[in-house]
Amino acid sequence: ATSTSASGGLGHSVAPELGGSSEQGKMAELYNKGLEQIRNGEYKSAVKSFSEVERQYPYSAWATKSILMQAYGNYESGRMDDCIVAANRFITLHPGHKDAPYAYYLVALANYNRISDTKRDQTVTQKALNDLEEVQRRFPGTRYAEDAGKKVLLAKERLAGKEMEVGRY
Repeated sequence: ATSTSASGGLGHSVAPELGGSSEQGKMAELYNKGLEQIRNGEYKSAVKSFSEVERQYPYSAWATKSILMQAYGNYESGRMDDCIVAANRFITLHPGHKDAPYAYYLVALANYNRISDTKRDQTVTQKALNDLEEVQRRFPGTRYAEDAGKKVLLAKERLAGKEMEVGRY
């Protein structure tokens, strides 16, 4: 599944594995509520639900997944800074987790979506490029690396466009 955002190829992402909790009880109820909100496009509400799972059940497997889902919900609602914070928290707490590649990808994607036109400072473009290349380097052969590779080309075009802009003066 992909999300649609800005034009020119910006904003397309690979969605995370949504797999719901089949467990019974309050934790599963909260987690599955967040998933339902994600499916309905209610991203801000979903982030709150996933935050609540993490707060109430901090040592559960669903709390781990909830951190990543908070990052995804923030990404989809356009809150790139919050997305990056949540994804980096996931990476810091669970560096060897099977979903760590997706967390790295979300950080790169959030920075990528902050790229502005060539008339502005390109620090964010360079950061996005570095993050996208890190995804390619760390996780070759994954769908995240494949998508990152396409975005690397566009980020490099932006940087080259800035150089052309500077060269004209």
